[in-house]
Amino acid sequence: MKQLSIFFALIIYVISLSAQTPGTIQWTFEGGANNTPAITADGTIYTPSTDGSHLYALNSEGIKQWKFTPYYNETLRAYITSTPAIGNDGTIYVRDQQLGLFFAINPDSTEKWRKDLTIGLVESDPAIAADGTIIVATTMGELIALNPDDGSEKWKINPGYSYYSSPAISGNGTIYIGVTVSGSTYLKAISSDGIEIWKFKISSDNADSSPAIGADGTIYIGSRDNNLYAVNPNGTEKWRYNAQKGIVASPVIGPDGTIYINTFDGNFHAVNPDGTEKWQFDKIMAMMSNIQLTAVIGSDSTIYIGGTSTSFQNKIYAINPDGTVKWELITDNIPYTSGTITSDGLVLIGGYQGALYAINSESTGLANSPWPKYRNNLINTAYTSVITSIEQISDKTVKDFSLSEAYPNPFNPSTNINFTIPQNGLVNISVYNAVGQNIENLLNENKTAGSYKLLWNASNVGSGLYFIKVRFQGSVYTRKCVLVK
Repeated sequence: MKQLSIFFALIIYVISLSAQTPGTIQWTFEGGANNTPAITADGTIYTPSTDGSHLYALNSEGIKQWKFTPYYNETLRAYITSTPAIGNDGTIYVRDQQLGLFFAINPDSTEKWRKDLTIGLVESDPAIAADGTIIVATTMGELIALNPDDGSEKWKINPGYSYYSSPAISGNGTIYIGVTVSGSTYLKAISSDGIEIWKFKISSDNADSSPAIGADGTIYIGSRDNNLYAVNPNGTEKWRYNAQKGIVASPVIGPDGTIYINTFDGNFHAVNPDGTEKWQFDKIMAMMSNIQLTAVIGSDSTIYIGGTSTSFQNKIYAINPDGTVKWELITDNIPYTSGTITSDGLVLIGGYQGALYAINSESTGLANSPWPKYRNNLINTAYTSVITSIEQISDKTVKDFSLSEAYPNPFNPSTNINFTIPQNGLVNISVYNAVGQNIENLLNENKTAGSYKLLWNASNVGSGLYFIKVRFQGSVYTRKCVLVK
């Protein structure tokens, strides 16, 4: 009997190991994969259903916690198809594609408020500024800033354009969005109070790309005229990269500044920060996959993207930073949504027929880069991260893992975080707001033993109380700090 117990224990152990193998499916949620999910600090996953009739909340194991069904009135149902965005207080913001409604949903699944924009249907996914202001665009050319408390308008502009992209917000609050006018496309910069700053002409063709913002403030946007444009923060062209085919996905940016894009011919391009080509990945078939999907970049710089492969199989690829394949996973249906990655290393990508796949990986969350995925971060605020700096101040052996108080404290806009680790290992440093929401991932890297100083630049978040958590080999230290602007 004892030998039999040991035998079954070994079987269970082997199964548990295989379940964690990179490139295998940990769990699947049927029916919730209409767009890129959003993830909160506690691991809750918000995903719209395939048909848009519900918003689901799942726990980290893929088990449904609740569903929200949007209605226009007692008989008419709305349809949620947008990527959810999560505010500072945990409110979930989504748009309806059919009736022009914009919903604010409480974390307990109740409706907080709604905004009726039926005169101009909500066109794009929402962006959330540092102070919580929600930015949405409509088909009638309106760009609207909404108060997070009640949905009332802060400001609205209507310059006669048609918006084709979702907004992106820089560290200084500038809003970037793609527009079309008279058959041409432009990238437009708007101040945080609704004043147009500049307009940069992209092409005389259509575009499907939303902007991505680099660590130095450069704005990247793709076009069907085959070019990836790099635009300086003052609205002048920095460079353009010709991808040979139209670009139908939003760019994402790696920790080293590499920009990744997809094109109509199925190629996936890696572009250096100076605009030269780094490599191409050509294993995805042209026009037979949702190549408008953007990639997602993990903490170890692995790039994850799905599509229909040249062998006529539906696959999700893990690609090394040098363009080689790390692993590939065959799926039942075509990967349909852009991905995101949980802190536990699950890559979440939706399939065309409705399954949300949670795939094991070696990435512990998103890359520490300014724009590692579509909508920028786990909670899809579209607000750019500010890259922090870290330096090793001593390589002398220390006895214990420790974390000093942040200094200065209070601070504006930067503070120093000193810590020591007694041996080599993975260090994770994250920042949480007063309600426990993970608002910034500052570091997720292997470091050698010694003492370090990390500089957190908080220019992209609002005033308030924040908690800095440093994790090392199962231990966690937390320090409070106050940002006063």
